[in-house]
Amino acid sequence: MDISLLIQFFVILVIVLAVLLLFLFRHMKARKKRLQDAKETERKTNSIDLNTLRDTLKDKKISSAKLQEIMNLIIQEYGIIDDYKLYGDIILRMTHHPSANKEIIINFDRELSKLNPHHVSSISHSITNGLSSR
Repeated sequence: MDISLLIQFFVILVIVLAVLLLFLFRHMKARKKRLQDAKETERKTNSIDLNTLRDTLKDKKISSAKLQEIMNLIIQEYGIIDDYKLYGDIILRMTHHPSANKEIIINFDRELSKLNPHHVSSISHSITNGLSSR
């Protein structure tokens, strides 16, 4: 066998392998993107709107365990404050709720303050006002 024929064979083999690897990586990238899009869509459909959670706080008959669950959900899903007026209303409703205890209030205050260090004084002020008008 001629050496130039052998070199041509290896060059063709390397090119074929490179093309196959290119298709494999494109397929993996597309699959990863589809999985990520599916997870994001699922998260959006499973998440509850912040206004809905705020309106749930109007129900005075919910237990403190359910109240704790709602407050944890607010922290997990909407912990970063965009519109403080909405959060001020949530804090006011939480502090006025009959099932609210000191652990729920302190935990919410602590977690919200950790996530929003620039709103610490506003959060503390709202909680103080809510508790004093309770």
